[in-house]
Amino acid sequence: MDNGWDFVVCYKSYAKRMKGDVGCMEPSKKPKKKNYKKLLWILIPASVLAVAASIVIPMLVNRPQPEEVPYAQFCTLVEEKQVEKVIYTIGAPKMQFQKPGSDTLYKTDNPKAEGFKEKMLLKGVEFEEITPSAFWSNVLSVVLTYLPFALLILLVFRMVPGRGFHVEAAERPETTFDDVAGLDEIKEDMKVIAETLKDPSMCEKLGAHITKGVLLEGDPGNGKTLFARALAGETGVNFYSANASEFIEMYAGLGASRVRKLFKEAKANAPSVVFIDELDAIGSKRDGSTDGAGREYTQCLNALLSAIDGFEASDGVLVIGATNRSQDLDPALVRPGRFDKQFVLPPPDCEAREKILNLHAKGKKFAPDVDFAELAKDTVGFSGAGLEALLNEAAMQALVHKAQEITRKHIEDASIQMELKGHIKKNIGKRNKQEHRMICYHEAGHTVATALLTDHLLRRVTVLPTTSGAGGVTMSTPQPDRNLETLQEIRAEVMVLYAGRASEYRLAGEREHAVSTGASSDIRQATELLQRLAVFSHGNGLLDYSGFGTAGQRKVMAQCETLSKELWDQTVSFLREHWEKVAAIAERLLQKDTLEEAEIRAIIENAAQPELADGED
Repeated sequence: MDNGWDFVVCYKSYAKRMKGDVGCMEPSKKPKKKNYKKLLWILIPASVLAVAASIVIPMLVNRPQPEEVPYAQFCTLVEEKQVEKVIYTIGAPKMQFQKPGSDTLYKTDNPKAEGFKEKMLLKGVEFEEITPSAFWSNVLSVVLTYLPFALLILLVFRMVPGRGFHVEAAERPETTFDDVAGLDEIKEDMKVIAETLKDPSMCEKLGAHITKGVLLEGDPGNGKTLFARALAGETGVNFYSANASEFIEMYAGLGASRVRKLFKEAKANAPSVVFIDELDAIGSKRDGSTDGAGREYTQCLNALLSAIDGFEASDGVLVIGATNRSQDLDPALVRPGRFDKQFVLPPPDCEAREKILNLHAKGKKFAPDVDFAELAKDTVGFSGAGLEALLNEAAMQALVHKAQEITRKHIEDASIQMELKGHIKKNIGKRNKQEHRMICYHEAGHTVATALLTDHLLRRVTVLPTTSGAGGVTMSTPQPDRNLETLQEIRAEVMVLYAGRASEYRLAGEREHAVSTGASSDIRQATELLQRLAVFSHGNGLLDYSGFGTAGQRKVMAQCETLSKELWDQTVSFLREHWEKVAAIAERLLQKDTLEEAEIRAIIENAAQPELADGED
């Protein structure tokens, strides 16, 4: 329940949200290359200082030089009242003075005599005494005056299109296809591509064209990046990696400039592999938009098309694109001659999951009760990244409990924590009895429906509250590696999701106003399944209305409402029929917060008619 209650954990649904790559990636060594970026950051400040100096120094040097007057003449001028002000610099060989009503400066010898200041003041001459540091103060004031203009020039220089993107130095990955577990069929094809990249003459002997581009499609975490790195590592060529979103910015033409720069660098350092992740960010279908953003995307895509066409396969550059939305890519991008090979990377099957688990188990110590073959069966739908995260979190659980090795319990606790984004509370405190009882019946509804309506393997049900707010968890695992579901199986999954709320409904005497709001997460998941059912509904004419705009959405929504009411009524009828089993599990949960698979099965098989009457609160 949501809002502090329920969560029905199915490994399959969790795994789809994990991101990353299959396998273990070793740190790669980058070849030494001149650091032009560092050199640029030295040249820019030097240029700014040079500009400032060119402004300041002439102002100081080209000032009019004062006319020099002999000291005897200066004394005469003082007696004749022809000296208005004396500018006296301590320790300087000369001093300056001004005549009345004139800004012209004259200079004469500094007498450096005691009482000179008092003598001048007695003669009515203004006396300004300065120290040598005042000169540098004047210089600093001039510099500070012009510094904002220099910084503005630097800022404008930084904003020039194309200045903000630098192609990272090529890597030489040490990852090979031995680090990729599973997907053996795709791996064989990739090995052939790697060999032809290393030795183009292999294709020429048979008159075949060398592959210029490979498109990898699949959900996040299924190994797209790893496959690209493994291909580069297998051949020992330079590897350039970029995310397509890095090419797009606010300036028109900047993305296109960045694409050209990347491919120019790759071609200059061939043989090389250019990997572009999230290709759909710049490769989406052109919609003819003429606004600024639309033109920028179009220019960027055109630059990518031209870059791929601009080199021959014999140039030794292989482009690998990765996406999980291939249906959105522009047809011109994925046509033969550009991306010649297209591979879909599915989630690993049971055998591959076991290999991946063994791969990520290196360096970790596991207890004898951890069987990777069994764990592989329990992690249906997990990506390689999901499996890696699961074992890592299990290791963290072992550290928290100061265990010497990772047990199966640590792995199960890790899966709950990752799914619920929180921990099971240690200090439960005083519970609200009425709410706790409702949670127990809610989870019991999920449990009975899972056991009797599906072929999923029940693992555990618990009503221990978690730090994320979930008050109960029902864990189950689908049968291993089934790629297709029947409509009846999808309907059963919807009923399992509805069963928690339906159990509350029965407990409250089938009074809807007494049911909690804790099933919002169940309803959200059920709605997604109902939308899939609506596509295959005879009442919908077996049409996919997603392309029919608002009218199509209304049609699907109406069909979903019909299916929802039908399946809700069936769920309530199902629980009426098996209410004694629901009550038996709920009452046991009131006594014991967690039930394991064997105990759940035993209660369901041996459940007797409960004392609780229909409608009893």
